[in-house]
Amino acid sequence: MIVLQDALGEPEHRVLFLIDVVVGTLLHRMGMTGEPMVDDDVDALVEMVLPFFR
Repeated sequence: MIVLQDALGEPEHRVLFLIDVVVGTLLHRMGMTGEPMVDDDVDALVEMVLPFFR
């Protein structure tokens, strides 16, 4: 956790929110389709989320 806080320059509660958003999205996709997200979709998710934490 501290490594992510340092890397993103964000407090713990924001890092936990980031984890919730990313993991929740991945679990939702798996639950809805029964398939994991493809690499391109994971990359797109990261590109969408990270700017809010920079």
